[in-house]
Amino acid sequence: MDFLDKLGKKASETYKFTAEKTSKIAKEAKIKMTMNENKSKIEELYVEIGKKMYEHHVNPKTIDIDMESVLEDYCIQIDELCDRIEDERKELLSLKDKKQCPNCFSEIELSYKYCPNCGDKQSEEPEEISNNTESNESTKDTDNSKKQKTNIDEIDNNKGLRENKDTNYNEEIENKEIEENEDEDIEVDDEE
Repeated sequence: MDFLDKLGKKASETYKFTAEKTSKIAKEAKIKMTMNENKSKIEELYVEIGKKMYEHHVNPKTIDIDMESVLEDYCIQIDELCDRIEDERKELLSLKDKKQCPNCFSEIELSYKYCPNCGDKQSEEPEEISNNTESNESTKDTDNSKKQKTNIDEIDNNKGLRENKDTNYNEEIENKEIEENEDEDIEVDDEE
């Protein structure tokens, strides 16, 4: 009887373990499928933005729409889809019992203190998914503000780089012109 009880317990434990693993794999597959669907929707929105821009370019007078508001609507939809994808990515990492390195974005074990890929020191607390919708909304607003600030900073940075390149280019042209003029003066002096 003891043997049959042990066998029954073992079979029960194996069944539970297998059911948990199967459930986890099914959830991962479902999340990956949803992520891919959202990525496809983003690609479709990119195509729509391109179509609208081209239509406006070809017939700016016949199409009576406010392009800025249309683009804003598309961008908002893309931002929402990106937020969903990010939430799904975090949930997927949670299911795998992993975290993402903030430096190189590699998936690593939760217990790692340093990333094995880039060597960056990891924070002690892994990212957690909050179920509180209100805090998610405020976090998204903060994230969107950060994204906008980053984009503005990048634009300013690029503008500064362009201005710097323009200045350097203009200085190079001026220097070449001065050198050419000096060379001409030297040639005139030699001929006399």
